[in-house]
Amino acid sequence: MSAVDNIVQNFKKLDQSSDFSGVASQLIDLQKHARGSWQQNIDEINKAVDMKALGFPEDFKILGVNEKGRLMTTSEDGKKLQERDLAHMEVKAERANTMSVEKRGNRDFYANADGSGSYVTKQGDTLWSIARETLKAQNGQAPSGSEIANAVKTIARENNIQDPSRIGVGREIRVPSSAPRAEFPRAMQPQVKPSDGALQPRPLEQSSNPLTVPGLGAEVALQPRGFRTRGGAADREEGVRDREVVSRDRSEGRTTTKYQGSLSDGFFKDTKFEAERTVGQNGQIVKENIRYSNTGASLKLDDGRGGKVQIDNAKEVDTRFNSESGKYESTVTDLDGSQYRFTTGRSGRVEDFQTIRKNPKYVPAPPPAY
Repeated sequence: MSAVDNIVQNFKKLDQSSDFSGVASQLIDLQKHARGSWQQNIDEINKAVDMKALGFPEDFKILGVNEKGRLMTTSEDGKKLQERDLAHMEVKAERANTMSVEKRGNRDFYANADGSGSYVTKQGDTLWSIARETLKAQNGQAPSGSEIANAVKTIARENNIQDPSRIGVGREIRVPSSAPRAEFPRAMQPQVKPSDGALQPRPLEQSSNPLTVPGLGAEVALQPRGFRTRGGAADREEGVRDREVVSRDRSEGRTTTKYQGSLSDGFFKDTKFEAERTVGQNGQIVKENIRYSNTGASLKLDDGRGGKVQIDNAKEVDTRFNSESGKYESTVTDLDGSQYRFTTGRSGRVEDFQTIRKNPKYVPAPPPAY
C-alpha cells in the first residue's frame, strides 16, 4: 500500500471529533520526503477524502503544512485560505485566498501557503543564480558560496532535478524558504484516569471537576455492558439515581462506553442523561460527552482560580483531550445556548475557565480567613 493510500484510509477512519495528530504526522512526512511529487500526492488525497463526510461543515482542501507547523487549507469554494491546528483541524486563522507575488532580485515568485515560492524558469536561469537571489532576498545580505551551494542541493532534491546545471526553460520549480521549519509538535498522550483523586465525585453542595460532572462518575469506566447501578454509595455521592451501561466497544487500543441514567437530587428530579466516555489502553480519559434532558442539570464547577461557576441549566458537557497542549478542554452548553470552556491539566485539576458566549452566574471564591 502506498503512503497516499495509507493516509486516505486513515482519514476515512476518523471524524470531526477525532484526534488527527497521527494522520497529520503522515502528511508532514510525505511533504518532507516527497517534495517533487507533493502536489500530485495531495491532489489524490483531496480527491479521495470528503471532509464533509467526516463531519466538517465543508469539504476543505489541504495545501500542506506551513513553517509554524499548522495545516494550510482552502475553503470549499477556494475563496479563503485557512490555517488549522493539527490535532483537531480547527480553523485558527482565515483570510482571502489571493496568490501574492514576491520579488526576489529580478524574478517574480508566487508565494505558497507553506512559505515556499514557485518560479517558472526563463532563458539564462541557473539554480545557482536562483538560489543566490532567494537567499539574498530572505536574509537581507549576500550569501556565501557554501550557503548557495547548499541551497542549490536543496532545490534540486525537492524538485527531483537530477542535473542542477540543466533546468531548461518554462519549468516550474518550488524554492523552499530558508527559514527553519517548525518541527511537528509531538503528540502528547492523555494521563488522567476517572479514578484519579482530583476527579472523584463530591457532595452536591460543593463544586466538581468538569471531567466528572453528575453522571460521569468513575465506576462506569470499569463496568461491563448491561451493568446497572441503583443508589450505591458512589451514586449517592454523585447525585445519580440509576445508571446502565448500554454498550462497550474496543477499537485501536481504546474503549468507548455508552450509558444512560437519571439524577436523583431535588434539583435533578426529572433529569435523565445519556453519556459516552472513551479511555485509552491504560484507562486514561481520551474524550467524553454527557447530555441532560428537560431543563438540564444544575452544575457547580471549579474555575481553576479557587472559585466556582454556577450553571443552572446545563444541557451538554463535551470534553476532548488536546494532544498539542496536553490538556483537556470541556465545553459546557446551557439551555439558552450559552457556552463555557474549562481547561483541565494533566494532573486532573482545573487550570482555567472562560465564557465563550454570554455571561455565567459566577460565584468568586471567598477571601481567605486570617
